[in-house]
Amino acid sequence: MMTLENLTATDRATALFASRLPAGVPVAPATLHAAITEALHDHGGPPGCAGQMAAVYGENPAYATARMRWALAVLRAPTRS
Repeated sequence: MMTLENLTATDRATALFASRLPAGVPVAPATLHAAITEALHDHGGPPGCAGQMAAVYGENPAYATARMRWALAVLRAPTRS
């Protein structure tokens, strides 16, 4: 069974990138968990999220770079209660 704890940091960042969560908004831990879980479901797991990310990089590299920086910053931020 796939859980967020079983995913690599790269898989979590890629799923957050592929999520519907808008960049630049404060993200509560529950919202983050839900967004990653939904993206994994919507895109068929980590490979599908990676494919979505690759498509965005191909279509709009500047946007994709900024979105991945955001995703990594969110995942690196200390958790809030």
